[in-house]
Amino acid sequence: MSKHTKRPPFYRKYFSWFTSRIYILLFLFVERLSVKHAYHLGRFFGNVLFYLTSHRVKTVEENIRNLKAWATKRNLQNVSLDQPVKVIAKEIYQSNAGNFLYSVSMMNKPIATMKHYLKIKNIDSLIRTREQGKGAIILFSHSGPWELTVMLPKLMPSIFETGKLAAMYRPLNNHYMNKWYLRKRSRYGAQMLSSGDGFFKMTRLLKDGLFLNLAYDIRMHQGQKVELFDREASTSKIPYVLHKTSKAPVFIISFVRCDDLGWEIQFKEIASSENGICSEINLLKASNQHLEQMIFNNPFDYFFFQDRYK
Repeated sequence: MSKHTKRPPFYRKYFSWFTSRIYILLFLFVERLSVKHAYHLGRFFGNVLFYLTSHRVKTVEENIRNLKAWATKRNLQNVSLDQPVKVIAKEIYQSNAGNFLYSVSMMNKPIATMKHYLKIKNIDSLIRTREQGKGAIILFSHSGPWELTVMLPKLMPSIFETGKLAAMYRPLNNHYMNKWYLRKRSRYGAQMLSSGDGFFKMTRLLKDGLFLNLAYDIRMHQGQKVELFDREASTSKIPYVLHKTSKAPVFIISFVRCDDLGWEIQFKEIASSENGICSEINLLKASNQHLEQMIFNNPFDYFFFQDRYK
């Protein structure tokens, strides 16, 4: 019986470098496409992936069933959910892949093009926070072209000053790809922070007036159990820990589709620093309830590929 042979370090290093070059070339190609062509190319790849990832399709379909049951229980109507589960799942694949390549293309466009397609809404509370010299925690979900959150200093320089916006990210396994990825995402003036930077540094930056983008819909192996579509989902406590230690207000940013290529970027404050520290359970419930409503309103644009209930 043959045994699995472990690849030597040199081979792994060379393979990582080679695969990173392929990905980078693909990114550079997509960047040069119009946002329209990038979006439709993404939808094509999404259609291909739908037929190649049967195991992941099952996860998406189960999430759709949970969403449908939740909506039926509350007598909520959305014509998008009237279609068969498999049809909805296929559209989710196409839409998410389209949104991703749309983001890649948009990041390489002039500011005039960005502002043509991206409209900012509900920023009064953000303006007050900036005028008071405070920082804020801005929670984002993996919905729509969420990668564009790093472009906020370009879209709203009066609020998100250069060096005053940061995004928490998970480092990529490929060292070469990760290095390139960080450089591309930080070119608009956003700092990139990972869990390795520690809560102390993040808290200090928030107290110094930093706006911190943080994903709140990631799957957690350990986390607070909070209802999501009537099932207990392990929910990250990181937003609460940062809110408690920094006393920074908490906002949610949402991408709401206007048409195939146009989006509204909306903000909602769910925990104000003026009313004291929000309790952990209330903050996590509020974020999950907002996520439920956002997904119900725009089910095709949500990244429904993870099982939050494990």
